[in-house]
Amino acid sequence: MYSTAKVTAFKWGGPAVTNAEFAKDGYTFVLITAEVKNTGPDTITALSGGFSLRDSAGKRFDSIVNRGTSNYSWGFSKDLGKNQYVRGSVTFEVPLPAKDLVLYYDFGNVPNCIKLAEWKIE
Repeated sequence: MYSTAKVTAFKWGGPAVTNAEFAKDGYTFVLITAEVKNTGPDTITALSGGFSLRDSAGKRFDSIVNRGTSNYSWGFSKDLGKNQYVRGSVTFEVPLPAKDLVLYYDFGNVPNCIKLAEWKIE
């Protein structure tokens, strides 16, 4: 396997995440803290847009650009050489009643790697 990913997820019960950002009415933010590491010999591109969420009804939620001022936000993409990694946060806006969320990461065209990883969000 050429890359690995670790994930920690948090789901807030209300719309406010920080003093500066609010989810739409009836929605909440889901903040994913993730790390992608290149364990292969070739350079790969890790994309924060490679993450998506799905709920129990199969509805897909794509990541949103973090509008805050945190330096911890992942951004869009990062090229990784051998043994390099990127760590940061990816944010989603989902309806409050969304249940049984599953996080997906699409490794894209990384050679000799699984193509899609998934984690249940508790």
